[in-house]
Amino acid sequence: MKTSGVTLLEMLTVLGILAVALLIMGLRTSPDRMLLVRAGNELQVFLQKNRLEAIKRNTPVVLHFEAAGIQSCLDADHTGSCSSHNHLDRWETAPYRGLQYQENLPTDLVWTPEGFPAQTGTGFAAGSIVLSKKGRTLKVILASGGRIRQEMMP
Repeated sequence: MKTSGVTLLEMLTVLGILAVALLIMGLRTSPDRMLLVRAGNELQVFLQKNRLEAIKRNTPVVLHFEAAGIQSCLDADHTGSCSSHNHLDRWETAPYRGLQYQENLPTDLVWTPEGFPAQTGTGFAAGSIVLSKKGRTLKVILASGGRIRQEMMP
């Protein structure tokens, strides 16, 4: 008597071959995605670090958005702008070849000593920074309460 069906060994072999094929396909398409995620993680750390710096020093920290990146500085004189003598840190797009970023935030964002984003000029104290590379998009979202999160766009 002959029965039809597949054995457990045959099924495991097919699943193993499919897993290897998917892994190879994933590795070929992932360098841009991995670079985008790395840039998003580093940007999120940069924003959080400057927020904590404002809390620690009990002094506002200004984030100034430029074409090549973001400059942070202490705002000890409460002018809401960066001067040449009070720079803290810088996040740049240069290490990520081909990465583009666009901010949907005020020209200068200020972290208050309480850890909340404040408005300078016109615009809202919350918004997002969109990172994109070769059709892939990652959004770093800043909530008005100071929470920073990421969202990969389809």
